[in-house]
Amino acid sequence: MLELANGSSLTLAAEATSPLGLALEPFLWTIVDGSSGARNEVSGPSVELSVEDIGSYRRAELTVSDVEAHSSSVSLVLQSCRGAGTECGYDGLGCCNGCNRSDNVCR
Repeated sequence: MLELANGSSLTLAAEATSPLGLALEPFLWTIVDGSSGARNEVSGPSVELSVEDIGSYRRAELTVSDVEAHSSSVSLVLQSCRGAGTECGYDGLGCCNGCNRSDNVCR
């Protein structure tokens, strides 16, 4: 799992070759919203993700197939957290380095 500051975005990019020397089909990304379960499919070598709600998450699943239907998959989970300069919250939901308790701001 990777934490991503709320409101930030991240671009995931993939590269692959077939160990059999076969041509590859377009890469297929499936983005799953952890709150609603909604699935969105995107084709191509990269995808941009963001996680907007504190404590929510998104899962990015990448499947690469060759022209003979051999395939491999990998997934990554992004969880939203509070970043520097935002209001402190429960420490388990923060990706800031600490909380300045006098003004309640992540540092």
